[in-house]
Amino acid sequence: MIPASVAVMLFSRDLVYLTFGSGYVLAPQYLVLLAALYLLTAISYLVIGNFLSGIADTSTVLKMSVVTLAVCLRLGPVLAWLWGPFGLLIAYILSIATSTVYGLRQTSVKHDARPDLRASGRILLAALGAAVPTLGLIQLDGAGVGLVNLVVGGLLYLGVYLTLAPILGAVEKRDILNLRTLLGGTRIVAVLVNPVFDYESKLLSAVKRK
Repeated sequence: MIPASVAVMLFSRDLVYLTFGSGYVLAPQYLVLLAALYLLTAISYLVIGNFLSGIADTSTVLKMSVVTLAVCLRLGPVLAWLWGPFGLLIAYILSIATSTVYGLRQTSVKHDARPDLRASGRILLAALGAAVPTLGLIQLDGAGVGLVNLVVGGLLYLGVYLTLAPILGAVEKRDILNLRTLLGGTRIVAVLVNPVFDYESKLLSAVKRK
């Protein structure tokens, strides 16, 4: 989710203009904020609720919802008054972040379960590192916005991310093995992804990561 979120933030203008046209000039900025919400995946957003529900700790899930509502009701009107719809989106993101941190705290105390923040940090660092040259390409692209940026910029982003991920330790050999097992069952998919896995494995061997 983290590299996908960064990619949507990078190509928000191209995605909106290609889908809806250039008349929606403010939509890319809204899309950037909405995509930024999913960067909270680094601290277990989208996961912690399912985990707590799976172990029947529904009281904590309810409390997280209450925290989200309470923070949003307090910040929403103020930030909406200051910045309009952008402020409302920011208030929503802050409320989700607050409830996620609360849920992490409760999960750590009650169930001794913690996310691997180091791994999430490495994934985020690899995604941001891949965003730097991609953003430069987008800014310098004389073709404007649309399909060209999405294809060329997307390939650049993917290539840099796949290179940085094993170098920074965001992916390990056991991850490659698991992905091969999951995706190798379908022949067409295996033909497409095996070269990528081979590339990742060579990089891992070069940097001597397990």
